[in-house]
Amino acid sequence: MKQTQSQKDCDERLVFDGEILADDYRVLMPSDLLLWLYWILIPLLAVVLIGVISAIMFVSTKGRGGPASLIAIFGVVAFLGGLLAVSVYNTRSKVRASRRLRSHPDLLGPARGKFTHKGLDFFDGEKRYWFGPAHLTKTRCLKRGIRVRVDADPVRYLAFTDRLVSGYSKQTAERLRDSWQEQAKDPSDTAGLDLWQKISSPPENAVSYEGHVTIQQSLKTKPMRKKLWTEASFVLLNIAGAALFHVLQLPSVLIWVCVGSVCLTLSANLFNWWLYFRGTQTQSWYQQGWVSATEFASRNTLNGVRFALDRFASAEVNDETIRMITPSGIAYYIPREQVVDEQAWTTLKEYFQGPEKKSGLNISNSD
Repeated sequence: MKQTQSQKDCDERLVFDGEILADDYRVLMPSDLLLWLYWILIPLLAVVLIGVISAIMFVSTKGRGGPASLIAIFGVVAFLGGLLAVSVYNTRSKVRASRRLRSHPDLLGPARGKFTHKGLDFFDGEKRYWFGPAHLTKTRCLKRGIRVRVDADPVRYLAFTDRLVSGYSKQTAERLRDSWQEQAKDPSDTAGLDLWQKISSPPENAVSYEGHVTIQQSLKTKPMRKKLWTEASFVLLNIAGAALFHVLQLPSVLIWVCVGSVCLTLSANLFNWWLYFRGTQTQSWYQQGWVSATEFASRNTLNGVRFALDRFASAEVNDETIRMITPSGIAYYIPREQVVDEQAWTTLKEYFQGPEKKSGLNISNSD
């Protein structure tokens, strides 16, 4: 096996054992520039809008002004002041952490394992994970601990603070990260896979599978729903603004600005709702793993996981594919062509349909 100079210089490890808590997540939360943007941009926006509205009112009333002008200006100031207060509150670290963890409770819990130049070996009490060097290239090594991204979503990270890591050293963590980054540049470097093979050593009765999976994934997802309702709230806000300007008999130019904004945001929102119900996106990945009568293991090019078969919430079995779903909604697919022969495929189906399956696993047949 090829060993890089970085690996020779970095035979260190960082061992952790404990429980990741909300405070750990908050401590390692990325610094958020939104607070400073709110403090700078919203007052600036308030000054600009007040100036524009004042100028429009001055021209339309020929310098005479009136109660409507004062009400409009006061309304803008009150609205922007309230927006600033809400924004500042929401950018507080405890509030942001609490809000994110409500959506991602799986980021907290028991954590036992180690960081080495081969990657991350991590056990959460139910599942054992492998994060390879290529997965760990964006790991942040901070004074208070190590922040490891779980996937592409920047708010989904594991927070290994210094209280969890025995003898934590930022310098050691940085050397490990440098080793991961160097390995990721060299496809022939297989040190990370050595760790996975140790973690995922299969039992004798395991059925192996390997190959590429391509699926059409529905866009009916929770992040998409959140985006749609956010857009809908902006549509309603613009409608309310147009109605308020009409009631106050403000210049028609302000009303038409709101009407134009309603048309733009409404058309975009309706299109995205259509995508939500009808749209799909193609997803493709390489996978390799095995299934036994009691366990499941799977990896892609970046990471892998091993856990008990009864940890799946449900499984769908047909003549061509087995689809397994975890309680958190993650789906795993094993196409028929990825197993070595017909006997292996029959055995694999029996692991989900036969008496070996756990009573808590919901099995559906779609033959």
